[in-house]
Amino acid sequence: MSPDTPASAAERLLAEDLLLLAWNDRSGRPHGSMAMQLNPAIGGALLLDLALRDRLRIEVDAPRVSSRATGEPLLDEVARMIHDGSRRRKLKGWVRKVGTAARREQVVDRLVHRRLLAVATDRVLGVFPRTRHPLTDPAEVARLKDQVREVLLGAPAGDPRLTALAALVGGTAVLDRLVDRADRRAARRRAEELAEATPVAEAARAVIRDTQAAVIASFGGAAGAAAGR
Repeated sequence: MSPDTPASAAERLLAEDLLLLAWNDRSGRPHGSMAMQLNPAIGGALLLDLALRDRLRIEVDAPRVSSRATGEPLLDEVARMIHDGSRRRKLKGWVRKVGTAARREQVVDRLVHRRLLAVATDRVLGVFPRTRHPLTDPAEVARLKDQVREVLLGAPAGDPRLTALAALVGGTAVLDRLVDRADRRAARRRAEELAEATPVAEAARAVIRDTQAAVIASFGGAAGAAAGR
């Protein structure tokens, strides 16, 4: 593929598609609603990418990886981490460990290299430097959104890759941006059904829920402490 040619969906990682779905083109950053969810969602997506390439399997709620290279440096890096890491770490633990801010930036860099995100710099208040990443191909992102929306609304999901992406997206705030309010409850049920057959997606969704609950609890505790002063 020429570096000047955007990658097709089949060539991209699930983590890349997830980031594109979560992207706010006006700000050149992820939508604010994804702030707490994006890192674990990317961790889950990378593990799903390994599973779809038959490099990862689940044994008693713990991932086991193949040493065979995938041809994708980022996936091979994650596979080595799991292979060399503790065999006692459960699937949810690996979702957390893989899904970091640094890993998210690696996915952003891949999308820049693929010419699906651009790099734009400016200054906030004319003083503080800021880097943004506008979409370069909004039509491709719109097509991806349509595909995931159709699966969430009940269309047959014959493509395992699209099935895994819909199962993962259904556990995040991205769903609210893809599906009309009246259809969201049904779409979430559909995503849950898809995730039941996809252990990695189910684990990622659980980590996302746990992360949100912990952040909300910390905010609640801080507010309670402030009120008690």
